[in-house]
Amino acid sequence: MANGIAPDGDPPLDWGPEKNILWRTSTPSWSAATPIVSGDTVFVTSAEEGFSSTGGGGLARHAVRQLLNTFDGDDAILLLALDAGTGKERWRQTIGGGNRIHLKHNEASPSPVTDGGRVWAMTGLGALSCFDFAGNPIWRRDLAADYGPFGLNWGYGSSPVLDRGRLYVQVLQGYNTDEPSYLVALDAATGRPLWKVERQTDAVVESPDAYTTPLLVDTAGGRWLAVTGAGYVTLHELETGREVARIGGLIPNRNEDYRNVASATLAGDVLLVPTRRTPFTAFRIAPGPKLERLWTNDYGPDVPTPVSDGKRVWLVDDKGIMQCLHVENGEPRGRAAESSRACIARPWCWLEAESTRQAKTARPRFSRLKMTSKRLPSTGSTNTSSPHRPLRAESCSYERPNRSTASEGARSSGSERRPPSSQRPPPTAQANLFPDSPSAPSCSAHGSRWRRRGRPR
Repeated sequence: MANGIAPDGDPPLDWGPEKNILWRTSTPSWSAATPIVSGDTVFVTSAEEGFSSTGGGGLARHAVRQLLNTFDGDDAILLLALDAGTGKERWRQTIGGGNRIHLKHNEASPSPVTDGGRVWAMTGLGALSCFDFAGNPIWRRDLAADYGPFGLNWGYGSSPVLDRGRLYVQVLQGYNTDEPSYLVALDAATGRPLWKVERQTDAVVESPDAYTTPLLVDTAGGRWLAVTGAGYVTLHELETGREVARIGGLIPNRNEDYRNVASATLAGDVLLVPTRRTPFTAFRIAPGPKLERLWTNDYGPDVPTPVSDGKRVWLVDDKGIMQCLHVENGEPRGRAAESSRACIARPWCWLEAESTRQAKTARPRFSRLKMTSKRLPSTGSTNTSSPHRPLRAESCSYERPNRSTASEGARSSGSERRPPSSQRPPPTAQANLFPDSPSAPSCSAHGSRWRRRGRPR
């Protein structure tokens, strides 16, 4: 769900090598992508076997990785289909090449999506592929060849969004390119582009870069695609990509390194938007549509995406400190001691960077139900939306059995609706695209292009 909730989830609270592990399967290498489950199939991406593994941070490590990138440039990026009941690999397909290490992730970071009959997978270099569940290729497309190489400082980490026969992809960039940021919609059945729009910003240096994933929001006033990053939240029409609402104020003092990593979370008609720790802001989607700022505070995460049950929002910062806030006013409700999280019914769990799995009750005062520590490097999210609970660790996947006997059928993409032909939509009708940035200089047609010292590109 768009808020990170698995309402019917019932995972085990204790697990280990000989307990509550249904199967363990080695993958060729590692990835920061989240496994997805459809029926009896688990889909997961991976780098090619032999690709250099992840590790800690630090400038020395980073320099070594950059050197390794010089030699590992032909490393393939793979999509694997596993049997959800046994972990046995059914098939694998190469979805791209040119893998690179970017500290804690690589070019296999985008998570796949499925409608229950087809699966789509994308690499961090823009190679987008569609397969049937037997592994047969349906179509391939190279967004970098179509629109230019991606220009983010730390690689590309967004995932495609699938809805009613369309794929939506955002590319918010600026640090390593003079090309503008953009959104693109593709026909999911054929890969044909339906529309492409530029997403303007006055952010400078690294601040145009965003590793967030767009969010589908469904309110009484309509359905929109919400995009966060580069200092702004924008809402876009699904049929045309036209920007219909915008609000800023997410980059303090026009900071030059305010890239966004954590994605937004939806709580009813409220968007909960992280930035680089501060500000953490709630926006109400009002009729129009219009984005209204409800509150802002300094409790936000940097990398992990928050979760919400509609009344409360839980977040974990990069030091492993968990907090619960009221959605209504942003006030703290509880606090306790890195990756995205998923809320499972009343108890909920998260993974830290070394795969210490913690479970806590979603009550005003936190109480630890269980903590299982297995030093397995992990940067992806745990998947809780199915009776099968795949947990991704470095070079292996674990399957945790559900404590309940509930089953889940394959997901449906909804009714097929084709939008109008792909033509550039008219610009948003507003006098100032950057109303919350009074000090911003005038902007060219490619508003995202600003040099490292704040000069127009």
